[in-house]
Parts: sequence; C-alpha cells; structure tokens
Amino acid sequence: MRSLTAKRIPVFTGPAGWRVILPARPTRPAVTGQQGCDIAIIGAG
Repeated sequence: MRSLTAKRIPVFTGPAGWRVILPARPTRPAVTGQQGCDIAIIGAG
C-alpha cells in the first residue's frame, strides 16, 4: 500500500462560510438519564 503526505494544507481562518450565513440555532436541553439509539452519527459535516 502506498502512503501519501500532503505538501500543503488549508489554514483555518475562521468559521465555515455556511455557518456565517445561517441564523443562530436555538439552544436545546441537555440529554439526561440513560438514552439509547440504533445509529449515532457524530461530527457529520
């Protein structure tokens, strides 16, 4: 298997463009107690 290394990577200069144009999201209550689910997608985006 061949391994590749990036010569240049982007520099993070602030929030993502789509995040700036969207309205603020309402806060939601924290999940408490024991919860379950069939599938969890974490960090999609």
